[in-house]
Amino acid sequence: MMSNSERRSPKTPFTAQQWEVVGDAKERALTVPPYKLFPEDFPEVRPEILLSWKRSLLAGVNSTDTKIPIENEFNPDSTLVHAAEPIMDRLSVQVASFGGWAFLTDHYSRLLKVVLQKQPEFIDLDGVGMTPGMCFAEDVIGTNGIGISRELEQPFLVSGTEHFRSPETITTTGVPIVDPVTRRLMGTLGIHCRREYTSGSLLPLVTELGRSIENQLLRKKPDSDREIFEAFSDVRRRYSGPVIAMSHDIMLSTGSARQLYGPADGPLIESIAREAASQNQETSVVRTLSGGKIVEFRSLPVTQPKGGFAAILLLQVQQDDTSSTPTKNNRETITYAVKKALRVTNKVLLTGERGAGKEWLAKNIFDGTDVCLSTVDCATDITSSTEGSRRVQEVFDSGTAVLLLHIDETPLYIRQMLGSLIRKTGATVIATCSEGSKEDTQYAHLMESFHAVVRIPPLRERISDIPDMCNEILSDYADETDSDFIDGPKRHLSTKALGALLGQDWPGNIRQLKQVLYTAALRASGPKILENDLPPAYRSSAGGGNLTLMERVERQTLQSVLNSCDGNRDTAAARLGISRATMYRKLRRYQLS
Repeated sequence: MMSNSERRSPKTPFTAQQWEVVGDAKERALTVPPYKLFPEDFPEVRPEILLSWKRSLLAGVNSTDTKIPIENEFNPDSTLVHAAEPIMDRLSVQVASFGGWAFLTDHYSRLLKVVLQKQPEFIDLDGVGMTPGMCFAEDVIGTNGIGISRELEQPFLVSGTEHFRSPETITTTGVPIVDPVTRRLMGTLGIHCRREYTSGSLLPLVTELGRSIENQLLRKKPDSDREIFEAFSDVRRRYSGPVIAMSHDIMLSTGSARQLYGPADGPLIESIAREAASQNQETSVVRTLSGGKIVEFRSLPVTQPKGGFAAILLLQVQQDDTSSTPTKNNRETITYAVKKALRVTNKVLLTGERGAGKEWLAKNIFDGTDVCLSTVDCATDITSSTEGSRRVQEVFDSGTAVLLLHIDETPLYIRQMLGSLIRKTGATVIATCSEGSKEDTQYAHLMESFHAVVRIPPLRERISDIPDMCNEILSDYADETDSDFIDGPKRHLSTKALGALLGQDWPGNIRQLKQVLYTAALRASGPKILENDLPPAYRSSAGGGNLTLMERVERQTLQSVLNSCDGNRDTAAARLGISRATMYRKLRRYQLS
């Protein structure tokens, strides 16, 4: 029998008896639906391990599989490999002393470099050697030291039967390695051995080596990058408010600062930093950000090489009322534009990227009214000429308001009839189509039936709507699932999790946001969704792919201005105050059309 203290705080298994207990618990866990796996039901297993098993099951990992996927065209050469080279060379001697081996993986948990004397005989890799490009991510091969440390963003050790799948005869570790300036995850270092050789000093050793690699990365940074990083770190220790560090190619922000600014504020923040750097003295200005907040920026210049600029910005909110000056593209403004169009005409076309929320907006326009809305999906509800004609005719004869989804996907055989019905009816008709399709000549007869067109901006252009959308999506999640499935009250986002979501580009718009939130809600062990519950690519450390935060801000600003200028590059360049050559160079760099 386990004591109460052991039940409250299960330890890492280090003996045959403990591995057997954990193994039995895993067999039992594999028979339970993953959404019903909770740490309190498995007191003999560490909560982090149980939740990792849960994530592995949700990702569809097969516990009996032994294959490790390999990305054949993977290029292991990277800044991280070069920085880690002296540490990995020292490791070759250390791991040989106890028959172990070491892995260095990239930020997707793909093997960059391996250190071992010979492949361990007790590991069955289906005849495949340890090859660069092998993927050890948790959602690919299940619970292991490399994968779970990337998920939790902290050093971690997995022992014996805690692994989700074979081999269970080893201990694996993982320590995340982050860029010391940008704090982006660059990769993971792990040292592994037979489980019998595991000691309490193994994980501290790997952690120390991981920090050594980060120090090497910092030494390889240009002096200018190190100086702004050190200045940013020093100010954070002395100032508890929002802080931004800005240079030509780096932008560092505290979480509280990211809550204040949006993509459209990038050029403003850069101009404030440039002005402070040019004066080479502390300055203070008050500006209104795109979200409506009035903020004082106190700027401290940081020494940089000739031609560069850098400054630390200390932010102080002067007014916390965002209602008086709403953002151009927030939901209230867009809803108002649609309602205004409906007051002028009863036929309105909503355009925008897929998943931007056109259907959601159209349905919510009539909330709180007596209007009944009939919906037809022109892409799926119209399956044949006869059936389609009957269905459409019935909807228009019902006398209700009509919502036509995906009108740009209407089958050819019914387009003429649908266009005639729209023009003749006295009912309110709202239709949705993908951005750009209204210019397609094959749909001209349909599109010309609408007297007003309202563009619904993509989610990346209305970041201020994300907090409210998250609340609504999580409320819908609670309504769609029974209480056993969500384990109690509605999920809600922690401040760090919300901050991470606010920093994303959201190319898939609201559909993508919904998928991420539903995944996080499944992974969360309680009502609060933590940043670690988000898929790894959506956490703050993911950094938005290969672009820095400043680059993402600049890209979003360019896209927004281009859209407002109907794609006219010369007009957009003039509005941004840059030359045509600079505009074209930036468009090529960010792959914008």
